[in-house]
Amino acid sequence: VVPDEKLSLAIGRKGQNVRLAAQLTQWKLDILGETKFKQMEEESLTQLQKMEGITEASAKSMYRSGFRAPEEVAEASVEELAVIAGIGADGAEKLKSEAESTVERIRQERIKAAIGRTDPLTEHERMLLIRGVGDRTVAQLEEAGYKSVEELIREDEDRLAQKTGFGQKKAKLIKTSAKEYAQGEQKLLAGPAAEA
Repeated sequence: VVPDEKLSLAIGRKGQNVRLAAQLTQWKLDILGETKFKQMEEESLTQLQKMEGITEASAKSMYRSGFRAPEEVAEASVEELAVIAGIGADGAEKLKSEAESTVERIRQERIKAAIGRTDPLTEHERMLLIRGVGDRTVAQLEEAGYKSVEELIREDEDRLAQKTGFGQKKAKLIKTSAKEYAQGEQKLLAGPAAEA
């Protein structure tokens, strides 16, 4: 994160500074201006506060521990959550459960909003309807080149894990959930009226 006025200097002409730094460190580097970083931080804190009982202070504590969205909290182990300041071992299981409920609640809200739409869903919107997938996961999938539910279904789990940086467990879950979504998409988006 650099001051906004130093962003172009940090990146360098045609990205040469950041490319050289990435080659030297063998890390993937993203250089952000302070304004963009603050915006991303605010978006993360808003997402984390969608979980019931999470105050701004709790959200900031989770953010400082590396959690940016309810889906990341849901995927974390109880042990990882227990080290968040103010959570402890007792609150970690409850936090994980609340995060899982929040991710599913947000997904159900998206499904309700999609039911009966006359215009087709975009591929981005369709991926957001996959169980266990939220905004951050879709952004990572798209960054890795996956632009549709069908691309996720066709992809090999190992390659999906490798290209996205997700672990094997998450890659398998995404692929399985994408298949389930695709198989039931028409019925899901038809809504309750179709079941009657």
